[in-house]
Amino acid sequence: MLKEPTKIERELISFLSKKKIRFCVLGFGGDIDIAISPLQPFELFSLVQEFCQQNNLLLVQMLQHEQSAFYFVMAWFDKDRNVHYLRPDICGDYVCNGRRYLSANDLTQAASGNSEIWTPSPPIDFIYYLIKKIEKLSLESEHGGRLSAAWARDPKGAEEWVRRFWKGKEADLLVKAAATDRWADLHLALPGLRKSLRASASSRSSRSGELNRYLRRVCYPTGLAVAIMKGAAPGRSLAASRAAIDLEPVFRRTRVYKAGPTILHRIRSTLVVSAKPGLFRPDLRVQVHDGQPIDDMVADVNEAILRHMTKRLRRRLKLSHAKPKDPPSRRRVRAERG
Repeated sequence: MLKEPTKIERELISFLSKKKIRFCVLGFGGDIDIAISPLQPFELFSLVQEFCQQNNLLLVQMLQHEQSAFYFVMAWFDKDRNVHYLRPDICGDYVCNGRRYLSANDLTQAASGNSEIWTPSPPIDFIYYLIKKIEKLSLESEHGGRLSAAWARDPKGAEEWVRRFWKGKEADLLVKAAATDRWADLHLALPGLRKSLRASASSRSSRSGELNRYLRRVCYPTGLAVAIMKGAAPGRSLAASRAAIDLEPVFRRTRVYKAGPTILHRIRSTLVVSAKPGLFRPDLRVQVHDGQPIDDMVADVNEAILRHMTKRLRRRLKLSHAKPKDPPSRRRVRAERG
């Protein structure tokens, strides 16, 4: 069963419902996993930006971790200037490590639920979560509980999906574990199950698509190097450390450096914060002041970084995923040729 969504997660779900988009919620907890009917990237980005504008959110990060999957981070401040996040992970087809396992149609066509929160059918919920955990080689008792609960709602349908990806004894082993809720027996078998799963994938991502995705990471980096300027050195160091903690959800990793970072921090979506700006050339300089309370200092640093990320991402979306122009009409082409 899914966890209860937060208020802002409900706002996002309601927004998608009003847009008459076919989608389903795959999971809550830290981030919200959503499968959506196939959309062109520029259409998805337009929807996300519209939602942020309606709810006064800063769109601060977008990571394309698969060809059809985008991880967004939206931020806002409360009255005490504490930062909060909404992190939707939106996919079309379910692709993992370049392998396509489930299509967007598989994930959304039999979704059910109340008027707003649509969830996948029990067999799809089961096989999606099973593939996800086997790909990560992580299948603990709490994961098994969710799997067996989904299995119990439609054992026949779930077994049909299991036997699409595994054959013979491996399929029998998974069916037995799901039916009896005894997943501990699978721990030693997980590497072999993952190998068979990958061999059964319907298709691999195209090399050209993966190359384009990598090139976009290089041309439009998601990391940031920040230097905290002025102020007493102890205050700058403390502000750097706290900002790195507060902004962890925005980046894959955060670092507080005394020396300058390498250029790879940008490609690897790393936030680098330094209290010694003279040692490297930062992407952003943030000024703080002596005598400023540390909480205000940290809030100023957080806000400056997030607003910088928002502006940079807005430029990136316009440049790298612009809506394609309509082709000229035949009459116009003939006139130009004539």
